[in-house]
Amino acid sequence: MPQHHISLNNGLFLAVLFSGIFCVRPYINSDAWFMLACGRYVEEFGIPHADPLTFLPNIHLVMQQSLFATFLWKLYSAFGLGGLHVYSYVSCFLIILAEVAVIWHVSEGNRDTTAAIILPVGYFVGAAFATQRPWTLTLALLLLEVFLLERFRSSSPRWLPSAFFLVSVLC
Repeated sequence: MPQHHISLNNGLFLAVLFSGIFCVRPYINSDAWFMLACGRYVEEFGIPHADPLTFLPNIHLVMQQSLFATFLWKLYSAFGLGGLHVYSYVSCFLIILAEVAVIWHVSEGNRDTTAAIILPVGYFVGAAFATQRPWTLTLALLLLEVFLLERFRSSSPRWLPSAFFLVSVLC
């Protein structure tokens, strides 16, 4: 019978799994600075229809990451670089937590399997996500969707389609 939750008895196990997050040093890359510039622009002028941040005039633009860029700008405005670093750690933690939940459920609560997959893969993903990019949220939502599919594969509760719709809207 699958174990559908991680009990408090497994706290030490989880602490070891997540300790690697703090070994990853978040960095601010060019994408983050671009997102900050876009967020600042959206806050001041609204969502643009032509690219304001290029030297080529009147290029049509659909700023798909306007919501994330605005969020990142607000975070930076309030907390500076520290806010961006905290975002990196939190997003890394949530992604690894979602990975653990999926693997834990699929492996029916097998610690060895969960650790064998999460330790190398989780830290690799953690290092990749120690940045401020929109795909940090996209991956977290994708993992949530996979978890919901696996968790409710056989029971299919009535609220599940609504949950998938909500995840799609958030993406």
